[in-house]
Amino acid sequence: MTAETFTVNVLDRPDHEAAAEFSWGDKIYTIETSANVTLRNTATAWLPPATIMAMKKDLPLHIDSTVDPKTLKGANEAQQLLHSWWPEELHEINIDATANTPSPKSSRGIGCFFSGGLDSFYSAITNAPKITHLIFVHGFDIFLNSTEHYNSALDAMRATAEEMGKTLIEVRTNIVHTVGHGRDWMLAHGAAMAHVALLLSDHLNSAIIPASHYVDNIVPHGSHPDLDPLWSSTSLSFVYDGIEANRAEKALRASTSRTALKHLRVCFWNRSDIQNCGECEKCVRTAVNMRIAGASDKFTAIPTTDLIKSISRVEFKRDNEKYFLAENIRALEQSDRADPDLLNALVTASSRSTSQKARALLWSNYIYAKMTCILIGQKSRGSLSGLHQRLGKVQ
Repeated sequence: MTAETFTVNVLDRPDHEAAAEFSWGDKIYTIETSANVTLRNTATAWLPPATIMAMKKDLPLHIDSTVDPKTLKGANEAQQLLHSWWPEELHEINIDATANTPSPKSSRGIGCFFSGGLDSFYSAITNAPKITHLIFVHGFDIFLNSTEHYNSALDAMRATAEEMGKTLIEVRTNIVHTVGHGRDWMLAHGAAMAHVALLLSDHLNSAIIPASHYVDNIVPHGSHPDLDPLWSSTSLSFVYDGIEANRAEKALRASTSRTALKHLRVCFWNRSDIQNCGECEKCVRTAVNMRIAGASDKFTAIPTTDLIKSISRVEFKRDNEKYFLAENIRALEQSDRADPDLLNALVTASSRSTSQKARALLWSNYIYAKMTCILIGQKSRGSLSGLHQRLGKVQ
């Protein structure tokens, strides 16, 4: 292969691990994924993320071993779709790979990707009769070095799986380090989920991907009802689930589950002391969802706050934040609940005066600074604790 080729080299690993080298030019990155179950470490599982990365770099893709013919065909169709969405960013490329149909194992189940968020809880609850496994991935939304936060989340996920009578598949991957954060992750996170599920094809014949969008708000995205099924193989299919319900409706469904009310995890801050901060936009939005659903008194997953005051302290400046704010206003107006204080707070937040916007900005900056200081303190204490442990072993 020339320096102008994006190459995937699958590496030998023990049964519970998978790894591959992604290389182009003088760069070589090793992506590693492991789980508490055996993994099928074939090139098929590496094809989805490699396709996205090669498209972004506008390089032909060479796979060093055989791939599933259905996934290969789907990858070429996915290219066309992705290029139509982002023609200046994702380029159509040639994929050089040999197709070979594997022999699937029998007695496999149905998995559901499960972060503990509202989308995943909705899919897990509505599909509970047929789901056999929940898939929790460390390295997607929880940083690999956020050990304490991950352990706390894992305890909640294990409790959730036990209460729901499902098997929890625990996955760890460093794929984000190679794919990238921010917009790069937005483009590739659906392919990253496909990577994980295809590795699990000895255990699953279908993988449910909880929808992050509602049917009236479908936009080009790395996980999309038209895109996700294209990564399917001859032995495993992908289902984009939950598009029929908006966030308020998902919260209403989740409010019927004691498990969801106790273990829901929505906060993007990787704090080690609590799963949800109760102050960021997503925490406040979810608390509003549960209040509209009439479940505030039972909803213990998010710390109790003065919700009216918390709403006034969130900026709601991003398009998706404005969208969900309007959605909550509609949901409250259409519900049979009389909550004038909440309605007034939401309506006021949607049309603030200049001074109200300035106060919200100041509070948002304060909360951001506070959370940053908390995280720095937690990381420092964790580093010191690890250092003390290592020094103790040396002594």
